[in-house]
Amino acid sequence: MGPYLHYCNSLQSPGQYFLRPMMKEYNFDPVSRMIDVTEGTTVKVDIRGSRTAYR
Repeated sequence: MGPYLHYCNSLQSPGQYFLRPMMKEYNFDPVSRMIDVTEGTTVKVDIRGSRTAYR
């Protein structure tokens, strides 16, 4: 199990958004994801990161 990330963003407009997590030396599952946001709702997305390189 990799890093845990909590990200909160107040999106101004309802719609469809593209999420692609990126961090040097890590792979993420899922690699990318479409998120549907409707007015007045909270969206939770679970993403797992695993380290692929070590120093």
